[in-house]
Amino acid sequence: MGLGCDVTHTCVAGACTDTRTAQVVQVDAGPSVRCGDNGVYCPTSGNVCCLSVDQDAGTPFGECKDPAHCPNTSIVLNCDDETDCASFADDAGHPGICATSYVSFSGAHDGYMPTSVQLSQCVGSQPFVQSFGGIGLELCESRQGCFNQQFHCQESNGGPVNPLPGYFWCDIKL
Repeated sequence: MGLGCDVTHTCVAGACTDTRTAQVVQVDAGPSVRCGDNGVYCPTSGNVCCLSVDQDAGTPFGECKDPAHCPNTSIVLNCDDETDCASFADDAGHPGICATSYVSFSGAHDGYMPTSVQLSQCVGSQPFVQSFGGIGLELCESRQGCFNQQFHCQESNGGPVNPLPGYFWCDIKL
């Protein structure tokens, strides 16, 4: 395939395999989503990331499958940063973003502290910001910042639990 494995994976029969779990990582030339800490990467369409979180261990794990077959306790990740959403840029040059749907902790005073995340999907940034009153969360696994790098990318947190341990997002407030 012409792609190398990262430091936690080794090549077995032409596929990257997690050295800890021996699980094959799906790698292709198209956009992909890190699907937890178990070494799985999924495409951004078709069989996408069906992510579960072990709250006691603070670790996410997932598998690539049709989102219709994900348990209702899972998080469906169709994207994990703006690079997955390039096709959603509009004619005015506004970028597409990887937005999340979430339930917010009502006592949040230090940015958004979601108690749960249900879905990530690519959307046009202007319609997203307008429809949510200028407030939202954007995933930023690339760590490049969000919304034309106007917002700082930070490790996810939440209260009382972290709904996406090991992932990164930006609080968008316009």
